[in-house]
Amino acid sequence: MEQYLTVKQFADQAGVSTQRIYQLLTKSLQPFCKSENGVKYLSIEGLKLFNKETLQGLAKDLPSDLQGLAKSENELLKETIEALRQQLTVKDEQLAAKDKQLIDLTAALKSSQEQHKALTDALTAAQALHAGTIQERLTVAQDQSEEEPVTEKKEQHKQSFLERLFRKKKDNSNN
Repeated sequence: MEQYLTVKQFADQAGVSTQRIYQLLTKSLQPFCKSENGVKYLSIEGLKLFNKETLQGLAKDLPSDLQGLAKSENELLKETIEALRQQLTVKDEQLAAKDKQLIDLTAALKSSQEQHKALTDALTAAQALHAGTIQERLTVAQDQSEEEPVTEKKEQHKQSFLERLFRKKKDNSNN
């Protein structure tokens, strides 16, 4: 007893599309076809037609526009590749510009750090000089206070803050 497959099952087994099977139903597959209740079935025996030679013959039946289509696709791919190469060139130029900017910024940063260090050193030297000046003034003031008589010193300590303040104003007004 012969086994029959639906058109879809047959196409799957043969490794071709269902459209191709329908095309071949009027030609080479016609003897293997039967129809029941409006559904077409194909005998398993028809699969023998789909050996290597048959498939090569089927490939010859393909429309010649497939070759044209393949050529146009090939041209499209070449154009795409060329466009991508141009984009890569532009990106390489952009990266080179960014590298130059980074080098310039790094040099500017280094210069700024050197200026910062020089200013810090100058500030430290100025603070040391100022501290030396203050120390010198304190030493001179201390030396002068040691030369004053002890009694005056005690008197000053006995005077209140306000008395000393007003006395200084009097001394200044007398001058």
